[in-house]
Amino acid sequence: MNLLDEDASWELLCENVFGRQESCHLELEEIGKKIVRKCKGLPLSIVVVGGLIAKFRRTPEFWEHTLENRNSIVNSEERCSQILQMSYNNLPVHLKSCFVDMGVFKEDSSIGVPKLIKLWLGEGFLKAIDGKSLKEAAEEYLGELIERNFVIVEKFNYNGKPKSCKVYDLLRDLCIREAQKTRSSSPSLQI
Repeated sequence: MNLLDEDASWELLCENVFGRQESCHLELEEIGKKIVRKCKGLPLSIVVVGGLIAKFRRTPEFWEHTLENRNSIVNSEERCSQILQMSYNNLPVHLKSCFVDMGVFKEDSSIGVPKLIKLWLGEGFLKAIDGKSLKEAAEEYLGELIERNFVIVEKFNYNGKPKSCKVYDLLRDLCIREAQKTRSSSPSLQI
């Protein structure tokens, strides 16, 4: 695994939180650099934390909260798992179900978006929102998971929509752990 230096780590966090057009506000920079140091150069940690804080308030208080929730982490694998768990815990319920379902795909496999949408439709995770079809809702949910860096787009269609995607191995492991928790807490789901 290639680790990033502090400058590259900071640049990656800023890109994930603010995009390329906007820069970090000075009041957040010091806290943000502390968050980056806690990620110890792990790109996946930085990307996932960036996805988390990009979706919430860009306030010093929230960034401090994010930093404090990461202080007890000891080693890199545990740190990465805890960061991923924290980000997962902050997903809306409808995205949690869809994300966990992605654990059924093999490690490092390319996931066709039409196949994924059919899976979500079959599981009944989707609800029509604002007059959109279930397929449009699925595309929106997938877009949210991509924005939060839980899913990586591998290929795009001619119209710019994701054609295939994949899940990082550590995130797939999280899918499986969460599915097991759900199964063990719901007797009707046990096999």
